[in-house]
Amino acid sequence: MNLDAFENIVFYGKGISTVSCYNFLSKKYTKNYFWIEDTNASSAFDTLKSLGLKKNSTLIVASPGVPLPKIEEMKNFYSAFVSELDLALSFFPNNPKIATTGSAGKTTLVYLLEYLFKDFGFKPRVGGNIGISFLDYVDFKVDSDPLIIEISSYQLEHHQHAFFSHGILVSLFPNHLKRHGSFENYAACKFKLFDFLKPGQTAVVNVDHMYADKLKRQIRTNNLTMFTVSCQKNRSDMLVDYKNLKIVTGDEVFSFPIECVSYFDRFAYAIPILDAFKIPRDKAYESSLKFKPPKFRFDVISKEPIVVNDSKSTSISSLIYSIELMEHLCDKFTLMCGGRLKDGDVLDKLRECITFKTGRFYCVICFGEGSPELTAVCKDIVKTYSF
Repeated sequence: MNLDAFENIVFYGKGISTVSCYNFLSKKYTKNYFWIEDTNASSAFDTLKSLGLKKNSTLIVASPGVPLPKIEEMKNFYSAFVSELDLALSFFPNNPKIATTGSAGKTTLVYLLEYLFKDFGFKPRVGGNIGISFLDYVDFKVDSDPLIIEISSYQLEHHQHAFFSHGILVSLFPNHLKRHGSFENYAACKFKLFDFLKPGQTAVVNVDHMYADKLKRQIRTNNLTMFTVSCQKNRSDMLVDYKNLKIVTGDEVFSFPIECVSYFDRFAYAIPILDAFKIPRDKAYESSLKFKPPKFRFDVISKEPIVVNDSKSTSISSLIYSIELMEHLCDKFTLMCGGRLKDGDVLDKLRECITFKTGRFYCVICFGEGSPELTAVCKDIVKTYSF
């Protein structure tokens, strides 16, 4: 993005990304820099209005946490807005860009891809929604370094400019409904990723969701090369067999031990990316068995008895996803859940899940700030303890 046209740069929100952006830009460009945010005392709108800046020379750099309507209502006071990710990627015009999104599993996939690329002599850069700005890499970038980008629905809502070389949707279920209003709107925001790939480029997508057909049509309309992933036979290019911890693609079968349960399915999404970079699948598979995923993401800490620490799970939707995965490891288990509930969490979905799978639980243990709500959902269905 050409910054020469702007005298004033206004940062909306003080998230990690906007602070990184300010630290980078203020060292390299002589501009007038301002901060605005919504507080109990004043609104960002009123603050921007009071600054009296010239509209045609003002750029807004928005934090992902700011909903798009909040930015658009200020349009009389700026000539353009950009997200930190969009702006950061503009400094990497020639680097391959692998963008990963999803309701769960995207962080683990990002780090798995980074691990595999490094093991085969590449120098990947990882950033985006994981809390690392690509602006931190600008001064020592090499055009051949692949960028591995975790991109959230919030970031995709803002996204306008940067194109990706490869796009991956690793999962899709209802999430962030307070922000997006409905599952359909949330899905459309995730699918926006595939509007920023050029014809012929790679789209790797999970199709085990109600909007799969819509996504496939969008990908075909954009003339992308599509690879599908599913846990249902005869439905995809890559079959994920959770019961036996296997991935089947064509005549190839990749089998994983239980220690890999937290990430083995992510290897399916990596396969088309590995092919694009001419990394042999069999050698990458052997390498993946040594990968250490981020802690607390369906982390098997004991095999006999099976004990899984999934405390990185932070929403009802991801809790349900983990319950379904747990079913493949044992016949019955004790579920411990708690902490702070997210805005927009749909407890009715958890009630449906617990009701449908009643025979799978020894009991449910609820704790923390969300314990009363979680207990109310579970107590009439299964034996429940509340702390």
